Parts: sequence; C-alpha cells; structure tokens
Amino acid sequence: MNLKIDPSRGEAEYRTGIYVRAQHADGRWEAADIARLDEPSLSLWLRSRGGENLWAENVVRIVFGHEARQDTEAP
Repeated sequence: MNLKIDPSRGEAEYRTGIYVRAQHADGRWEAADIARLDEPSLSLWLRSRGGENLWAENVVRIVFGHEARQDTEAP
C-alpha cells in the first residue's frame, strides 16, 4: 500500500495518534498521522482490512475536511 501525504495538511493542524508509513511528494517516507493523508490514500487505508462502509468512510472524510463520496465513486 503506497500511501501519500497531502502537502497542504500541516503536522500540527491534524492529529489522531494513528500513524502509518506514508510518502511525501518528493519521495521521502515518514510515519504520518492518518489525518495528513491525501483523500485517495485515506480511502485506501480505511478499506485496507477488507471492510467497506461508505457511511463510516464519509464520516472520517468529513471530520478530516475532505468531501463525502457517493456510492458510485471509486476511492
């Protein structure tokens, strides 16, 4: 799973205490809080254990300032 950090999401601005290995745009890797992931990476991580719950995913997206998705949209 190749998770990406959203460069516009500052480290101090978003914190959950849940860290994953994620990549910066310049290729550097770090342990980043899931709140700093870009939206496609957040969706990928939320579904990484085989689950799919659009309602729960949308709640997390909205809390982190992303748009809610419709049933027909891919992560």
